[in-house]
Amino acid sequence: AASAAPGPDQVDADTKGSLSIHKRVGVAEGAAGTGEVIANPGGTGLSGVTFTLWQLGKTSGGSCVALDLRDTGAWESVPDGTAPATHPGVEADGFCFVDPINAGHSGSTNAQGEYTFSGLDLGLYYVQETSAPADIVAPSAPFYVSVPTKADSAGSNHEWLYDVHVYPKNQKQDVPSKVINTDP
Repeated sequence: AASAAPGPDQVDADTKGSLSIHKRVGVAEGAAGTGEVIANPGGTGLSGVTFTLWQLGKTSGGSCVALDLRDTGAWESVPDGTAPATHPGVEADGFCFVDPINAGHSGSTNAQGEYTFSGLDLGLYYVQETSAPADIVAPSAPFYVSVPTKADSAGSNHEWLYDVHVYPKNQKQDVPSKVINTDP
């Protein structure tokens, strides 16, 4: 279960967080993640997958101002649905990109299929798989994630998570095989 942590608008709340991506292949579709570490996620880690994230905000006075999730009112802007597949779709959802689109933060998964974006400001992020090995059939869908987030699992008591864990899915393309018939 998650450790007890104060909400982002409370005294002694963390001011930074992290997003750990656990890229697994061969995992059956299952229940939505909770933001917590999954003890036995199944499948195998997939290395060399690059993810890019962008902090999102709202336009104010002609510039993009990051959502301040230390303010409980800002949580009304956090979407609870599927993220669009494109940057214009994110903008159509009413968000702007705090940093220019070409200046997103990127990182690639290691041999265990993991990468952590650390030292993140509290806020809302758009995450997109931006490159993958050639044998990946299709990239995982882009998604929104808030840092912090509320754990939503049995026994978590809906605790705040400042170190958020996600498990985007992929499937590898089967390698074709050929059997040569040597019978005359």
